[in-house]
Amino acid sequence: MMKKKKFKLKIKNPKRLLIFIGIIIILFLIVFASKKENIKQKDYISLIVNNEDVTSKLQNEIIIKDNVQYLSFEDIKNNLNENIYQEGDNVIAISDRKVTYLQLNKNKLQINGSTIQITGQMFKTEQGKLYLPISQMQNSYDIEFLYNSEYKNIVINYFSSKLEKATLKKDTSVKEQMNNSSATLEKLKKDNVVVFVLEEKGWAKIRTSNGNIGFIKKKLLKDFVIEREELKQENSITEEPKNKKDISKSNIKKYKNRKSIIQQIIKDAVNKKYNAIKIVYSKDKETDEFKKFKLEATAMLKENGITAVF
Repeated sequence: MMKKKKFKLKIKNPKRLLIFIGIIIILFLIVFASKKENIKQKDYISLIVNNEDVTSKLQNEIIIKDNVQYLSFEDIKNNLNENIYQEGDNVIAISDRKVTYLQLNKNKLQINGSTIQITGQMFKTEQGKLYLPISQMQNSYDIEFLYNSEYKNIVINYFSSKLEKATLKKDTSVKEQMNNSSATLEKLKKDNVVVFVLEEKGWAKIRTSNGNIGFIKKKLLKDFVIEREELKQENSITEEPKNKKDISKSNIKKYKNRKSIIQQIIKDAVNKKYNAIKIVYSKDKETDEFKKFKLEATAMLKENGITAVF
């Protein structure tokens, strides 16, 4: 009976093979590590509002022209301010205490009736999209505005929102997700200061000075400081004011007329030292013109320390 021959792999130089395999493994680890630490590059501009990335919610592109950053009317209404409306080719934007009036293709805006010269101007695209110079409207909305061209980030934070900062204990990488293997957004150095947003599962969601929103281990942060508390809404008055102003016979269809009436109410209230006033309107209060008047009057009177009651 014939014996089966055993197959033996003969390696002429096993030591050289081991060295070769070792080199392959080292190269693989180097490539993998460098790939993991590559900083993520973007081909679009991100919009960060109150430390939340709202880029995916935008309906139109962000436009940058002559170093001015523009957002479309629709995107401002959907992501920044629902109390914004058009009146012909003009736009009125209402914030807590301010009424901003913009005219098409004009390098100026009005805030509570006072004219301010600006670098940019509201314009329409060839497709008819209306764009506002959001970077020129910081006073309109009482916002902190930052644009970083390197990382392609626009950051908008309201001064009424909470602001907490912390310092890095050592060099680290900001990750896109709560995972060390996720994309690196930015590399930070020891003692860099970041905005602390929240903590989850041992990770800290942060915003860097370049506007990147990402994650690092919370244990890498120290010296937490709350620089600004969230501004609470003021309580409304409980009793109806004795002082009244009847605007039932006034023409409030156009902004120009509404502004004039409101400014006169403010003047009278300041002279008579009223801190609240009842505005009477006996016509249909569901019309667009009265809703606009109510928004505009509430903001402008509040800026002057006067509560409007309707």
